[in-house]
Amino acid sequence: MRLLFSIVFAVMLAATAYADRAGLTVDAYGVRVQGFASNGAEDVNLTIASRTIDMTNEVAWSIYVPDANCKFRTMSTATKQGLKRSVPATTWMTRNVHPRSMFINFSGCTSGELQRQ
Repeated sequence: MRLLFSIVFAVMLAATAYADRAGLTVDAYGVRVQGFASNGAEDVNLTIASRTIDMTNEVAWSIYVPDANCKFRTMSTATKQGLKRSVPATTWMTRNVHPRSMFINFSGCTSGELQRQ
């Protein structure tokens, strides 16, 4: 009986630890944030014509640009490749990071503001 209890307890403990590993961001009060919560230490002003950013440790990103020239690509490596997508002008756009597309290239976003979570 003790062995069965120990096994059940160990499985429950392992499942809880695994579930917490990929959990949502927690605010200062320990409440899980259900929306985009940027990390101010990782905010970036996009000031060059083309920039690739590694999003390996990120959950999501959000960008604002004042004009319609900004494009982005989601990529599996830092090599610039793949379909270009447009960023809407004068509107914040938010995207989650997919585990197979951990690199994002921004082109023409010279006045852009990028936030990461």
